[in-house]
Amino acid sequence: FIIDYGHTYLCYDNFDAESLDRWTSYSGNWRYNDRKLALPATEEGVILSDCSLSNFSLSVWARRPAGGSAGIIFRALNSTHHYNLTVTGNTVSITSYPTGTPVGNPGTLPGGVTLAGGLTLRLDAFDNKFNVYVNGDRRITDATDSTYYAGLAGFYSSSGGAAGEFAEFDARTVRDMRWLTRVLPRLTLVASGNSFPRHSHAQIVTGLWLAQVRMSSYRCRRGGRFMTN
Repeated sequence: FIIDYGHTYLCYDNFDAESLDRWTSYSGNWRYNDRKLALPATEEGVILSDCSLSNFSLSVWARRPAGGSAGIIFRALNSTHHYNLTVTGNTVSITSYPTGTPVGNPGTLPGGVTLAGGLTLRLDAFDNKFNVYVNGDRRITDATDSTYYAGLAGFYSSSGGAAGEFAEFDARTVRDMRWLTRVLPRLTLVASGNSFPRHSHAQIVTGLWLAQVRMSSYRCRRGGRFMTN
């Protein structure tokens, strides 16, 4: 699918407020550590925000050294019924719980990127389709599942030899832009009854984007405040 990314901020937390009042820990001793949400090395944990999302683009920086796994929980009804986007070793995958059913085909990390070194995960969810990016490189394309259509978002981290850490929790709206693929091939500019040469696809997309009147909410970073619409 095609998305128009980033028009309205839904949730944001840069973890500098040192308060978990908008988060619920279901397992693990989660804590703040140097503008990151961290889990001790010997613990496995799940934590969910109070941010309920349906169609969205969610990004977060994650690190889990020493062979552990970590990822994003999304569209969660509770701590057991949800999707889990997980990085384990060199593999990126989506699973539906509690059944443990794989969603789409797994992907691999880009060359030179490791969870131990830290990476940025981005998940785009629209209706029943999911795209996953690692450091801006798409690794899962149009994975499809219809079990959950809305729910909370949060993190999962396995036990490992060093603390699991997450930073820059950022969720935004997405919009279905598939209509552009139908409109653009037939679009011409007409003035005074004359048809002008068709503009390039890139020129038209840019023009439409610049012409939009955006009624957006913007994130507020004061004190690491967690913002929702």
